[in-house]
Amino acid sequence: MRAYDFLTEDKTKLELPDMNVGDEVKVGKFKNRKAEIKGFTTDDHNQPVLKTTKGDQKLFKPRISKLEPDKKLDETFDQPYNYGWKEQSDNIWRGGFATKTNDDVEVNFEKVVGEWLVDFFRDGSREISGRGDAFKIFATVMTMTSEFINIVKPNIIVLAARKTEDGKNSRAKLYTKMVNRFASENGYNFQESLGSNNRTFYHLTRKEQAEQNESI
Repeated sequence: MRAYDFLTEDKTKLELPDMNVGDEVKVGKFKNRKAEIKGFTTDDHNQPVLKTTKGDQKLFKPRISKLEPDKKLDETFDQPYNYGWKEQSDNIWRGGFATKTNDDVEVNFEKVVGEWLVDFFRDGSREISGRGDAFKIFATVMTMTSEFINIVKPNIIVLAARKTEDGKNSRAKLYTKMVNRFASENGYNFQESLGSNNRTFYHLTRKEQAEQNESI
């Protein structure tokens, strides 16, 4: 970089270089041991980690606050996709939205034996991860669920989702944290159970209903 370019570039942001599998990095105490990038993951604080031939290497020494789960959670809930409803009846609510990559996400609420089951599909598949925007999609589903419960006021909601596990389990933890926070803010108790095909079921019971069940 020429001196003039350095002096006149924007100092309010940093453009990080592209990093790809196969790139060389230097690790160790003196940063003189060559290693090859084999993949990428995040740690328990959602900070970037390089998977290398010399083991996992944190990309940054300081912890970036806006990448931490709580911060990411706030930003995700504040920016859901625009959605709409196709059907709203006594036993079925159907709606959906499109992602930034034009994937169609269908969200269904169906009443079965006194419980409302919530399920959603991305282009016909329950697998929402692997193509980006998994957190924003999940947050939009939660936003739709919030509107649904404000109108229907169901006693029991069961939300089904596949939460792909990464190397440090951070995505799974964030999904759970999202539902737990949602339940608390909307007056529901929260329980989680694991089903088949790596599907997780989040059971939300209205607190008044839970107290009545305990008193019986």
